[in-house]
Amino acid sequence: MERLKELRKKAGLSQDDVSKHLGVSQPAYGNYENGNREPDFNILRAIANYFEVSIDYLLGEKQNSNKFEKSLSRDEIDLLSMYRAFDTKTRADMFDLINFTYKKQQGIEKSLFSTYGKGKDEQVINTKKINVR
Repeated sequence: MERLKELRKKAGLSQDDVSKHLGVSQPAYGNYENGNREPDFNILRAIANYFEVSIDYLLGEKQNSNKFEKSLSRDEIDLLSMYRAFDTKTRADMFDLINFTYKKQQGIEKSLFSTYGKGKDEQVINTKKINVR
């Protein structure tokens, strides 16, 4: 499945990143990319959902139904690709930095977006405005 490698590299991910998300070993995922092994339907569906493309696209159809490319600017796609390339701790640090900047710019004490790494019950919903200069 030649498109797997293309999608993974475009997203700035390693085989290990994708394999962990799918719950398969890195060698198994590498075999999918190299065409040495075919994923079962559940894995194929998980791959399509992960990269937000259709299964038909993964199987070689010409039209890409990638939702990101239709709704995001090139800069947004690049930022997302870079974010995905970070390890978990760096992702959390970057999220905190962006969240801090967002709150400061909006003059919000707590952000609705303060949910990274928290369970549903811990999500912040207080948006009390404060004066930030």
